[in-house]
Amino acid sequence: MNSDDMIIKFTKALELLQEPLEKLLEEYHPDCLVAAMFFPWATDAAAKFDIPRLVFHGTSFLSLCASEHMRIFNPYKNVSSDSVGFVLPNLPHPLKFKKNTDS
Repeated sequence: MNSDDMIIKFTKALELLQEPLEKLLEEYHPDCLVAAMFFPWATDAAAKFDIPRLVFHGTSFLSLCASEHMRIFNPYKNVSSDSVGFVLPNLPHPLKFKKNTDS
């Protein structure tokens, strides 16, 4: 998607899947619903039929933690140049990065 407008339209279109999903849940009575994180309304649909819902997230937990720590701690702001390395703080093992990944 090449524009914010398209992303908004796509997200709204995904919401149109809730009603067909609820019809399937009502008809088949599954033991569990596994739905991607991009379908937050699936939680309500599963709850409506008292079905547990698991969230599928295609990104690894390590990358989620690293992204969140980059956002919270901004360790790259303390380096003197793009080629100087920095360690991502508050993780069990040191993860070293450089602002400029070409070097």
